[in-house]
Amino acid sequence: MKRMKRILWLLLPVLLLCGCAEGSAEQVRAGRALMKSYLAQRGGKASVSSIYADVHRVDADRLELSDFVKGTFSADGETYSFWADVVTGEVYTSERMDEFTDCCSARTAELLGLDPSQCVGSCIIALERSFALEYDDRTEYFTLDDVLPVTVGDMDAFVRQALEAEDVTVQTYLVCRGVTELSGRWTELGGTGLRVFLCALADPDAPLPLTEEVGWSYWKDFTGEKVRIDPDGVEYTPAA
Repeated sequence: MKRMKRILWLLLPVLLLCGCAEGSAEQVRAGRALMKSYLAQRGGKASVSSIYADVHRVDADRLELSDFVKGTFSADGETYSFWADVVTGEVYTSERMDEFTDCCSARTAELLGLDPSQCVGSCIIALERSFALEYDDRTEYFTLDDVLPVTVGDMDAFVRQALEAEDVTVQTYLVCRGVTELSGRWTELGGTGLRVFLCALADPDAPLPLTEEVGWSYWKDFTGEKVRIDPDGVEYTPAA
């Protein structure tokens, strides 16, 4: 009996996935058609590389599909991530994340009263989306990470909106030079969903790292002045 229970427990994920298989296959077909249409409008040589239905475990014994598919596509020699809502037809991709990062880093520096030309940064963005359960009286939430709506036009305007939106979280890592006395400099963030990890290089001529080098590891191991600023408060760490 114990062996049978163990076998059933091991097979449970497979059985749950099988229960979603039919709906998942239909969702993938719809998502593939949606992405094919988007890529045709986009132009250039592009194709879907991978695509999956977005599945959530809502209970110990039940999986549910959201309205999204996710995956990757190749275009012009590059590979990008995407999410697509098969109900609304909305498409989100990582194509303009570099542009978003540059614009968001500059805007964050401005919000903090820093000179954007003396800063370099990287950003993580999460767009919160609701996942309404069919049989339960509750709503779950999940996030679309590091993708942007393909309908974004003016990136600067989008960044300004994103930094104040309640359903968007932006996490920014900034390294700035020529900045001193971080302690007590900021008392509130001024942006609902913005969290900033700031490293300060006191020397105005200090070399700045490359954008791809800036992130959690850089901030964690930084030996100079640093501060974490978010809507919950300010956490200052003096130079080691």
